[in-house]
Amino acid sequence: MSTQSECKESKENWVCLVCGTVGCSVYQRSHMSAHCQSQGHYLTLSFSDMSFWCYRCDSYIVSPVLEPLKRSFVAKKFPGGAPDLPFFSAEQDFPSKKDEAEFIDKELLEALANKISKGEIKRVVVITGAGISVNAKVPGLRTAGEGLNKVLEETKLPYAEAVYSLTTLEEHPEYFYKVTQDLFSRKYLPTKTHYFIRLLQEKGILLRNYAQNFDGLELEAGVKKENLIQVHGSLNSGRCCRCKAEVPSAELMEAMKAGIPKLCNSCKSPCRPDIVFFGERLPKEVLGHADELKNECDLMIIMGTSLMTAPFCLFPSIPPDSVPRLVINHSLPEVFRIKSNMKCCFMKGDCDESIIKLVELLKLSLIHISEPTRLGMISYAVFCLKKKKKKK
Repeated sequence: MSTQSECKESKENWVCLVCGTVGCSVYQRSHMSAHCQSQGHYLTLSFSDMSFWCYRCDSYIVSPVLEPLKRSFVAKKFPGGAPDLPFFSAEQDFPSKKDEAEFIDKELLEALANKISKGEIKRVVVITGAGISVNAKVPGLRTAGEGLNKVLEETKLPYAEAVYSLTTLEEHPEYFYKVTQDLFSRKYLPTKTHYFIRLLQEKGILLRNYAQNFDGLELEAGVKKENLIQVHGSLNSGRCCRCKAEVPSAELMEAMKAGIPKLCNSCKSPCRPDIVFFGERLPKEVLGHADELKNECDLMIIMGTSLMTAPFCLFPSIPPDSVPRLVINHSLPEVFRIKSNMKCCFMKGDCDESIIKLVELLKLSLIHISEPTRLGMISYAVFCLKKKKKKK
């Protein structure tokens, strides 16, 4: 294998699967991107998380065809044994993609709702993404908010996501802090979908909520900390990028609200919140729960995410294929089109609207209640059992 001789970056490297060239990511010096564009070699593998990326499609790839190659790299990276993450069978033929309409199964949805109502489903894993906070008006990662628009206009960053690169934060901390100012420009309140997760908890059937968002609205809705794993970290704590000294959360929050970089009191380097920046690995506790997905989950609900980020996109593949998956999103994630032997039901559309339909199937009703919280007066949805009408 050859490397980009002029680049000494070792944090985020990819290997070209056509010629073996190794180059850094777009969040470093973009050598792999430049190589792929100039040579027409688009398929690459990340040395960091063993994910496949196509520069032509500009997306991750999940395919059984690539599994033997992935296993080979994993074996070399982890000679003592690979992490317990799902692999396709090396002998499995590449299945044809299924149309998302084939997954819209009303009978299966009614059957799932019936099992929940009867108490036959006891351990529900909920996987959530930015889509569940859309109705709360929380800016998404790629949302062109005022701060992000300004940063992209004034800089030469290749993608909006580059704002969330540690390299960018260390070199230009003002970019990240300007964008986070958007996030703190107003108070955000939980949605019906957030309260539905709390409902599962109140019924005693929520095994875990894996949340990609770091807005913390699950906690505001009443989901307990022990039932929530914030996959991409939290804004409520932080540390220095260089010396790793902890930063008082109040000081960090004030800096992000003001859009002014918080510098370390000791070494004067930029400080960062404890979120997962691009190129970083997921927290150990996230992968440490893979066993419960595999052995305990009897229903997985995926809401508001297209599952485009590795290795998180592999989570729905961990439970046995017999475990039903309920997907609520505007589009069906690619993993379900490819690994089509999974038992999956798809509700296409807005998360809150779909949750209302699901609540109806569960024979529950919505009641709106207002009460004071630390965010001020909040109007939220409470799910109650419908009362049967008395016969006259």
